[in-house]
Amino acid sequence: SFLKKWDFNKSMEKFVQFLNFISFKYSVSFEDLSADLKEFVSEEKGNLINTVFEDEYKTFIDNNEEELDKKFNIEHNFQTSMRGLKIRGSYPTVEEAELRAKMLREVDPTHDVFVGPVGMWMPWHPEPYKTGRVEYMEEELNQLMSEKNKNDVNAKTVFEERVKETKQNAIKENIEKATKSGNVLTQTIDKEGNLIGINNNSQIDNLLNNDTISSADVCKELFEGENVVTGKSDNGQSKLVSGPFANKQ
Repeated sequence: SFLKKWDFNKSMEKFVQFLNFISFKYSVSFEDLSADLKEFVSEEKGNLINTVFEDEYKTFIDNNEEELDKKFNIEHNFQTSMRGLKIRGSYPTVEEAELRAKMLREVDPTHDVFVGPVGMWMPWHPEPYKTGRVEYMEEELNQLMSEKNKNDVNAKTVFEERVKETKQNAIKENIEKATKSGNVLTQTIDKEGNLIGINNNSQIDNLLNNDTISSADVCKELFEGENVVTGKSDNGQSKLVSGPFANKQ
């Protein structure tokens, strides 16, 4: 549990600090002391972790619960800290349940009303808007939040389109520069806007576009592709024109 690990880790930190002190005072190698401590912990880990700290904590809470609650309530101005759940009914359809929820919300606006299926786990969060679709009592607020959600979705879509367009323009510019300079273009962009390598793009596309892939196609892709080295290779060193690993002319 967390308490056992916390107590053990904190104790180990203090032991290491003590070893530092012993190492300095008696001119003993700290590495040797650390190795001995590590060996001891490895052999006696079961006994070291087997502590009553968690049980003592539970006993302390049981004996002082009333006094602790009193201090907590005073410090927090007696703000309610107890959560509760009340089932207000079961209905054959979601529409009926939502209608009942709206009626309850009008009668008791101080409590949140949730609608969910029976017998299934549902997300719960102190902030209701983080659990899914939320409707507010005020129609204006409902409309405002609905428009906000739509704007968030639209903003994300527009941002993704801008990123894709920026990549396309960059690739187009690189193609023009490569054409003028005679350099080899190593990357391009697919329909989804992802950067991909040019050398093995055609082979992968052919495999992905076919409904069935034969074992011969797989072997060809694995062992005969343009980017597969089958003989002796300098791992690209001959392509370097500068730097410490380039071949000296």
